[in-house]
Amino acid sequence: MSAGSPPRSLLAWLLSVPWASITGARNLAYDTGLFTTHDSPLPTLCVGNISLGGVGKSPLVMHLAREISAARDFPLHGLRFGESPVAVLSRGYGRRSRGFVLVSRGEGPLVSVDQSGDESAVCARLCPGVWVAVCEDRLEGVRQLRQLGCGSVILDDGFQHRRLKRDLDLLIWDCGLDPASEALLPFGRLRESPRNAERAHALIFSRAGDASLLARRLTWFRQVTDAPAWVLELQPDGLYDPMSGNPLPVPVGNWGAFCGLGNPGQFEDSLQQSVGLPVHSRHFPDHHAFSTADILELQRAVKQDQLSCLVTTWKDWVRLPPAHGLPVVVLGQQVRLLPLD
Repeated sequence: MSAGSPPRSLLAWLLSVPWASITGARNLAYDTGLFTTHDSPLPTLCVGNISLGGVGKSPLVMHLAREISAARDFPLHGLRFGESPVAVLSRGYGRRSRGFVLVSRGEGPLVSVDQSGDESAVCARLCPGVWVAVCEDRLEGVRQLRQLGCGSVILDDGFQHRRLKRDLDLLIWDCGLDPASEALLPFGRLRESPRNAERAHALIFSRAGDASLLARRLTWFRQVTDAPAWVLELQPDGLYDPMSGNPLPVPVGNWGAFCGLGNPGQFEDSLQQSVGLPVHSRHFPDHHAFSTADILELQRAVKQDQLSCLVTTWKDWVRLPPAHGLPVVVLGQQVRLLPLD
């Protein structure tokens, strides 16, 4: 069982049966028109996934936001985004606010991470020129962005949000999961059946380094959809000073690392590729809110192991309290989309 997988138990399996019924009935209601799908007031691109855990969705969303903001189009279906600002809209998982919150007007964060959620805070920092907002009601969020003057929107994690119609649905699939055998929540990691990939306009495969495994996954999905397929490559892009954004050299001597991610193994692999093996490593739960005890623990590790720095991710850095006093640097990521067809 992979990291972050739900527990495999009889109770979890029993609960997955009604979950399958509920998600199936909900999708059928939208397919038949019993539930209403509302037109979006803006050109809308959705990036989503079916499984739990880190699949590379957030880096892809930021990559697309920057590319679309510069080029004003997308290389599928000739979708044009106009000259007005591009916005990224997410639910804002883990935030303490409710309703619509404008996180950025393209010039950095306007609110705290408690108000925006960590992923939106990172997007606000790393995507200059791109507006960022959060709202649990995606339709209301898009309406608000239109009133504010945005010209198009990217929905972050919106594949299951069928109440809002979108022009393009991009679905990410983690090649480490077998669509033929992976179970639905809570026994497995799937939010809904992988056969619902038929709704997607394009498939994007992540963690696709094994060519034979990728071929098997593509063969399975070709039973469901003939949508164009892409490979998402995430490569380490060096170390950065999180305050200035300036690149940093590889640390000399002992150094450590920590993260709170859905897939910490991917972070560890990136570290080994670019920096090496840390002397001290600590994993926290995904979207972890760092406590005083956590900071003290990391400070002790720095002192005891004489660490020159602690490497982490942007997503973890934005969740640290301002006066953490840790020698933190962040590992950057480079994103590439490669067509399969």
